[in-house]
Amino acid sequence: MKQSYSNENSIVPAIPVIIIQFLSGFAESVVRSILMIFIAFSIVKIFEFHQQPLVNMVNLFAIVPTLLFSSYAGKFADKYNKKTMLRGLTVYQLIIASVAALCVYYNLLLPLLFILLFLGIQQTILYSVRFSILAEYFNTTKQIGVATGYIEFSWFASVLIGQMYGSWAVTSQKISLLAVTIFVAGVLSVGAGLFLPKINNDSLTNNKNNVDLPIKFYWNPFKDFWYMFEEVIRDSRIYLNMNVTGWFWAFCAINTTQTALFAARYLGVDGHIFGIIMGVGTIGMGLGSVACAKISRGVIHREIIGISAIVVSLVTFVILFLHHEVVLMSISCRQFIFSAGGIILFALVFIKAIALGFYSLTCYTEAQIQATGSNKSQVMSTIAVFSAIYVIVGSGICTVLQIIVSSWMILFITAIVNFILAILYYKHVRIKSIVDFAK
Repeated sequence: MKQSYSNENSIVPAIPVIIIQFLSGFAESVVRSILMIFIAFSIVKIFEFHQQPLVNMVNLFAIVPTLLFSSYAGKFADKYNKKTMLRGLTVYQLIIASVAALCVYYNLLLPLLFILLFLGIQQTILYSVRFSILAEYFNTTKQIGVATGYIEFSWFASVLIGQMYGSWAVTSQKISLLAVTIFVAGVLSVGAGLFLPKINNDSLTNNKNNVDLPIKFYWNPFKDFWYMFEEVIRDSRIYLNMNVTGWFWAFCAINTTQTALFAARYLGVDGHIFGIIMGVGTIGMGLGSVACAKISRGVIHREIIGISAIVVSLVTFVILFLHHEVVLMSISCRQFIFSAGGIILFALVFIKAIALGFYSLTCYTEAQIQATGSNKSQVMSTIAVFSAIYVIVGSGICTVLQIIVSSWMILFITAIVNFILAILYYKHVRIKSIVDFAK
């Protein structure tokens, strides 16, 4: 008999997935923050290295698994049982977390860089499974949408908490506590995997049949991705969704890197305020995702993407208008936080982040609903690779632009491009809706 979760407001079956996502993201964020701090305050000072290439290396180790292994992860997830894969990932995380804890405790930083690579592989596989498995737990798009919102929120929260905790523990010399925390996160992840509910019998049957699907694997990861990409983009709606989602992550990456420079030059503040800005933004995006899931009730309103992007650009314009002059004198953290300008800035950042949350949630929910039953994970994997490519290209363009223009101008240009794309997308969606209604 098919297992059914009739209460459309219940997301209980997704709770273990949400916990696994949080703990996995938390572990990766902690390890990354440890490496970043070590690079910024130890290697650079001792060996007089320039920190930017080393920071780029850390980011590269985090993004390479997405480019190389996403296609394999998506195909495996579509071909075999997703619940088994999730449980295997929790055991994998425990093993990696144990090694990471030892590296942290004994201050072995070079092996920790490769630990980040292995955690990135886990995140890549988890990305392919975490969304597609929801369709095998729930029978309504509303439940899928709400569960997706909470998964998005758990990811944003894990990044924020992991970065804050890792930074605090390293700077406070709480190395033993940090090592224990990483290990405990791995243990809790395995525990959450044990509580994964049974997949609906009908879906499980489909999974068994999928073992015989003619899915081909190629040793060349780029060739493997290309064939998967050609298969996925046969649906033009999915191809459009991939580009819209890719631009979302490119926009976020550009804003994150440029906001750090903008805060120092145009706000006159230090890294503490930048950290608060990122924290407010992360919380806003998480709450925006959950709010969008609750409001949309599983119905895809593609206009939300265009409207949200327009709001993001307009808020960015306001922030840049209010802070368009270079600040020559530095402002203390406390003074900025309690100033009218600081409060207004945090409020604007929060509104902008909520709009981004609506944007991202709509993209991911639409992708899950549009994908067929046999290639959901491959669709999510293709989106992941596309997003990584967008981030790399966007970051590269910004690196070149930094030579000739300021961070303020880069943020302004990005907001204009985002505004134009949002208008074009909104018009496209409206015209498509009218055509579909006429048919």
